[in-house]
Amino acid sequence: MTNKEEQHPFDFLFDRQSQFYRYLFGRKTQLFFLLNIFIITLFSAIELFLKKALVTPIFSKTESTLLADAAVIVFLFYVVFWWFFQLKKGYRISSSLTIICLYVFVYYSYERFWGETWLFTPFKTSFLHSLFYFDIIFPTSIGVFALALQGKIDTNHSYSTDNAFIEDIPVVNETDDNLSFTGYANKLATKIIATWPSQAFAIGVNGKWGSGKTSFINLLKSKLQKQNNELIQIHFNPWRSSQPDALVKDFFDTLTDELSPYSFSLSRSLLNYSNRLVAVKENKLFKTIQSVLIFVSGIDSNDKFFDKINTEIKKLNKKLIIYIDDTDRLDKKEIADIVKLIRSTANFRNTFFVVAYDREYVDTSLNEINTHNPNHFLEKIISLEITLPYYGSNELKEQLKLLLKEKLGNRFFDKIDELIDKTFNRQLIKPKFEDWLTSMRDVKKLVNSFITNIEGIEEDVEFEDFFYLEVLKLKAPFTFELLKNNFDKFVTEIKPNKTNVNPKDVTLIKTNSNNNENKDQSKKYVILEHIEHNQTSKLNKFEFEKIQELLFYLFSEGNTNYNAVTNKKRYWIYFRFELLKNDFNVAKFHEYRKGDLDKFKIKLKEWISEGNEYNLTRVLRETQYFEDETDYIKTFEAVLFFANQISAVEIREKKIIDYDPFYTKKLTDPGIFTKINLNYDAIAEIVRSIFKKAKYPYVAESGFLNSFLVGKPEFKEDLFLEKELRNWLKYFMVKYIRESNDDYSFLLDHRNNLIGPYNIEMQEEVETIIKVNILKNNLGAFLSYLGLEHAGYQIEPNEDISLIEPSEYLLRYWKSWGKFEEEVNNDKWKEDEAVLEFRRFLQEWLSLNKDKEHKTGIPFSFHHLQRDNSKRLIYNKMSNREQNELLKEIFNDII
Repeated sequence: MTNKEEQHPFDFLFDRQSQFYRYLFGRKTQLFFLLNIFIITLFSAIELFLKKALVTPIFSKTESTLLADAAVIVFLFYVVFWWFFQLKKGYRISSSLTIICLYVFVYYSYERFWGETWLFTPFKTSFLHSLFYFDIIFPTSIGVFALALQGKIDTNHSYSTDNAFIEDIPVVNETDDNLSFTGYANKLATKIIATWPSQAFAIGVNGKWGSGKTSFINLLKSKLQKQNNELIQIHFNPWRSSQPDALVKDFFDTLTDELSPYSFSLSRSLLNYSNRLVAVKENKLFKTIQSVLIFVSGIDSNDKFFDKINTEIKKLNKKLIIYIDDTDRLDKKEIADIVKLIRSTANFRNTFFVVAYDREYVDTSLNEINTHNPNHFLEKIISLEITLPYYGSNELKEQLKLLLKEKLGNRFFDKIDELIDKTFNRQLIKPKFEDWLTSMRDVKKLVNSFITNIEGIEEDVEFEDFFYLEVLKLKAPFTFELLKNNFDKFVTEIKPNKTNVNPKDVTLIKTNSNNNENKDQSKKYVILEHIEHNQTSKLNKFEFEKIQELLFYLFSEGNTNYNAVTNKKRYWIYFRFELLKNDFNVAKFHEYRKGDLDKFKIKLKEWISEGNEYNLTRVLRETQYFEDETDYIKTFEAVLFFANQISAVEIREKKIIDYDPFYTKKLTDPGIFTKINLNYDAIAEIVRSIFKKAKYPYVAESGFLNSFLVGKPEFKEDLFLEKELRNWLKYFMVKYIRESNDDYSFLLDHRNNLIGPYNIEMQEEVETIIKVNILKNNLGAFLSYLGLEHAGYQIEPNEDISLIEPSEYLLRYWKSWGKFEEEVNNDKWKEDEAVLEFRRFLQEWLSLNKDKEHKTGIPFSFHHLQRDNSKRLIYNKMSNREQNELLKEIFNDII
């Protein structure tokens, strides 16, 4: 035999395994032709039969009446509406009914318009008299044809697969081979083509579940298909046998069907052989008689059938390639039957068996039936065992990355690259994918689960955390369920080291205090102890260590992002896969952020009032992806607006939310400037324009400037000169003093926010502004708020105390007690009872502590120094002229 590599245009007409050949010479096509020949040749006989059976005894007695007209019309409307609704809902009609309707339609049309055999009964109604009752066949048939046509159109319809699941289907041809099996399959095909075995040659394709055994077989088939004149390829799937005991019969039925187009005698011999095998197996008497005959004659009664089949196969002069797949789905008895088929029952010449299996599973199954060397037993049956080429971790990671990007879209490309390619994060080595994902089936199952469960909550979970929990759910479901259903038992709340984090919102895996000194890390964690004690029979050491490593990484103290699984406010989203009513919706936040700025500000105030201050702080800290310049400007303004709002958490103290220095780090990241195509000059102009529009209380704007000054980034001078930054700080401080309607407590609480705790020069300037322009006109109010201390702490006037001393805070504005005494002795305070009272207290205190290194408090009763005095409005204490001149001076310096 020669290798038929050369292909001709009309080879498909003669390829008995091609779809065209099977359709043209299939049983349905043959039956169709036979039926038409029967109808045409026996047309007169059919008419005679119909006349005797239906027309004469039944239809000939039909009379035209108005009642019959009405009945037929009502039925016609019913048929029309019925077909209409069936079309609308996409009803699929059977091919058999369509063919029957076609024959009835053609026959009736012939008799109705051209035939002379029948006379049909017309309608009684005059305007319908030209129609017949049997014309109801036309709309009925048209409805059937319309349904059949719709089914054909819908079948050929192409659907979008952008949001579809990834099907775990085997590779069919070389173009889809991402497993790199083609070269190996081609080598095997070459050997098969060159070999004409005298008995069955069994090839084992060994691989774990999901390793691509079926894909390898398909690639082998595709290569061998080109040798269509030499090979007959037969696929037998034993898993689809109707009953376990019917496996042998199903096998020979498959062979009989597949070989019938090639040799009638061979298929008949196979059928007889199969019937005899089944009869022997099922009939005890027949089996006994056969055993006696074998004993007497020494000849197995099945041998003659077997030899006849071998002879027919030799005459056929073709190789039989029989593929047996899905053996790792069979039970041990069925596996034994398959082995027996290959070894003896179907051990025919010119026959190849290509059997896909998991060697470990098959050996275990055979061991339970035959304990005598099951490994060697299989080796005697399988002539060649192929262990599929190892599909390496790099290939799996690339396929995982490719499928995730395909399904999630380009907005997740950076996150996917970081997830797959980055090996180190949170100061920890990330869990290895190759430890968890060992086959393409694992990869596809994981991607399907991930894209389904993350949909709708993409912005509300940490991408990497969610992915690793999906890995845990797929490969270690027991552990996933423990985290899901036993939060109080295995997860604990901790006090974090990071600032601006609510301690009760951070979670870690709970430790066992009794085992803190144990060197075995697994003993420290309650959940790992539980797994170890309850999963001993199911988890080996390597699997246990994988789970341990993944949990350590997920719940590490370095995992501090807002959406992380370690945030209790987000923890349950990872297990519910959706947001509840009270969950903060990060996706909705970004939707508003990218929309109208005024609407976003209104929504921010609403979220603050609902107690979402902490959520907003964390989300704004982590916002670093901007689509363009407009998005960047809106986010910058929103950050400042949010930080300037009054906190709903501490509303009684009237605290401002305050500016988080992390905002500055995100908003001045050079990488962001590059992505949105802005240089330093453009960014500086954007900041200036935002500052010029700033509104009271200016705490956020000052916070940005202070954090930028303190942070000292390398590119600081490229954005602003330090003098400009300091002038802006002075400008905002003065505007704050001018516009503030609050008391001294509010002013002094936010003094550091406005000028910065490390800005010594600005502190002195601002203290001078406060002292000269405000406190000189309202000293009593200032003293009421911050003038007194007790035991080293500020106290409230009128409290029942024994020893009181003046506050050290006064020395921030008056550098010595002597200078402060001069101030309170000034005649301008002679009308202010509070100042006069403080003057008497100060004189007594100074007199008692004269020449003392460590001064002590004195007893003193206050009557005029009232806390309420501090409520006087600050902005009234500086004239408009003084305010405007000062602001103009500062603003001119900035410009």
